[in-house]
Amino acid sequence: YFKIGKCYEMMENWDLAENYYGRIIEKAPKGSVASNAASYQLHYILLETKKYNKVIEKTSETSDPYNLIFRAYAHFEMLDWEDSKLSFRAAEASFDHDYYSKQIESWYSAIKTAKNAPLKSKTPALISSLFPGGGFFYLRQKENAFGAMGASFLISAAMVSSSVISQKNTLSLKDNKQMIIPMSGDILSKNDSFHSSSGYLLPGNLKLSSKKGSVLVPPAVLFLGLYFGSMWKAVYDIDEANQKLVRRFTGRVTKKLSINTFMDYEIPEFIIK
Repeated sequence: YFKIGKCYEMMENWDLAENYYGRIIEKAPKGSVASNAASYQLHYILLETKKYNKVIEKTSETSDPYNLIFRAYAHFEMLDWEDSKLSFRAAEASFDHDYYSKQIESWYSAIKTAKNAPLKSKTPALISSLFPGGGFFYLRQKENAFGAMGASFLISAAMVSSSVISQKNTLSLKDNKQMIIPMSGDILSKNDSFHSSSGYLLPGNLKLSSKKGSVLVPPAVLFLGLYFGSMWKAVYDIDEANQKLVRRFTGRVTKKLSINTFMDYEIPEFIIK
């Protein structure tokens, strides 16, 4: 059962692995090599499947050094630095061996580094946000940063290039209809004045006027909404960004200081009679 469970574990088929380890615990005497090893493997599976609360629950009030190690890893993954440190100290005392003390010593340094990690703060995020997308760059959210910059550039370009063309002065209703609404399709303008189209004369007092004020209002409102929205979002995301920063660190630590280093407990032998 242990070998089968181990095979399923290596295939990351956690449910079947748990099933076979559970069979061992049901059948083997409590406290036996097989029962203890199966129990440790179940804790390992809980760690691998990120069920840290269950590891802590199942190892409460334990004095077993291996269970304490699993407990310390679970607390570390949950960013509970002090509880993790206490569990490692308890495991070190329970092992009472230089080999394990040296292994655990590295964890004390890792926990200290994690506690003193340079986290992001709200003031620099707010100051960086004065430049569109700068707050997201500060938080290392590159997709959001490029999105805010690109949208700001497009809206600014639209504001600069937009204008409304209208006519200056008015035309009297008594004027010739053909002078008011020329029938030809080649109306030309130069220096904001209409030129005579082919065959029809236009009034000389009819001119074009460019206005930007009314056109600028919608993109200006959109730009300001995007600008202040990105500032608020950068400040709002500080806690999440800090958590991701710390979790990247914990991921590197647990990969380097793998729990497999401590999984040297006795396992049931596969004996063929």
